[in-house]
Amino acid sequence: MVVAIGRSGFAAGWGERSGGWCGLGGGRTSKEFGVIPLDFRPLWLEFFGPHARQGITMSELRNRMIRDMQLAGLVEGTRREYLRAVRQLAAYYMVSPDQLSERNVEDYLLYVRDDLGVAKGTFAPLFTGLKFFYLHTLGYDWPLFTKKKSASHAASGCPTSAVTTTAAA
Repeated sequence: MVVAIGRSGFAAGWGERSGGWCGLGGGRTSKEFGVIPLDFRPLWLEFFGPHARQGITMSELRNRMIRDMQLAGLVEGTRREYLRAVRQLAAYYMVSPDQLSERNVEDYLLYVRDDLGVAKGTFAPLFTGLKFFYLHTLGYDWPLFTKKKSASHAASGCPTSAVTTTAAA
């Protein structure tokens, strides 16, 4: 078994195209993709702990997610955005997304939202794509994606969202 490193490995299996540079297909050898045997895996990968699944390739995960999205009736544009979200997460940590902990995913989401300051319209499909991947494709029951969200400012009686009326003089 080998672990892929770099664009052609961790994140490439989540590309928007279904062939060529996505995964280890296309008749290319593993040396062309810069893969290393697990015996020489860096120690920092052990940080992600024993919960990590073994033996599932990025291409298999990607294909499972595509199948799950098709079964859920998601349109092509949504599927593309969801795949992009998972690909970006994998590229950020340089690890297959099924090997990440809930805390890793939460830290990444906070980084994107707070440090990068992406707009709500950019953040929403990223969050929803990762939620779909972890809940539907991998079957994880993480509170990050399953717990109820707190009430919004409008429902909380925040004075900035209340309609103010003024009396005519």
